[in-house]
Amino acid sequence: MPKKLSKNNNLATFAVVFISLVFVSCSNLDVVPNKTDWYGESMDAKGNTLQVDSIPITERLAKMLGDDLNLELKNGITFEVALSQFSIMPLLSVDRAGGIIITDWYSSSSADERVKFNIIIKDEMMNDESININMFKESFDGTSWRQSKVNNETVNKIKNLILEKAKRLQATAELS
Repeated sequence: MPKKLSKNNNLATFAVVFISLVFVSCSNLDVVPNKTDWYGESMDAKGNTLQVDSIPITERLAKMLGDDLNLELKNGITFEVALSQFSIMPLLSVDRAGGIIITDWYSSSSADERVKFNIIIKDEMMNDESININMFKESFDGTSWRQSKVNNETVNKIKNLILEKAKRLQATAELS
């Protein structure tokens, strides 16, 4: 037993000394960044002098499609309300620009049932077609999770709750 312990101590000592040497050696290196912009010079030589303005995408799209379009991307009030409503669940993906929220499986009170949601905010019109909610439900049968029937009434209640809250917030914002 003492030989193994001695062997491990020797190995650990060697590792510490080796790592120390590497750090000491690297700290003495004098790294000087290259002042030449090879990419920029290559693009200039080919005649590709692209000047890009720093304009938000909403303004850029509004200019392309016409200023009278009242363009709004899917990151408005409805999206924020939906995100707030589903924030108690673990979120797999949140895409503000695309208006998409994807939750992970969530089980609240019973460990034998779990749900998952995919929410798509299509526009800010705040009507029934503005939001699409897909609910997935599974039940545990003792050995594996099995898909269960989803009650469409539950999905509609959630959708209506989100739309009503969004309408109230928009009305409050317009009054203030």
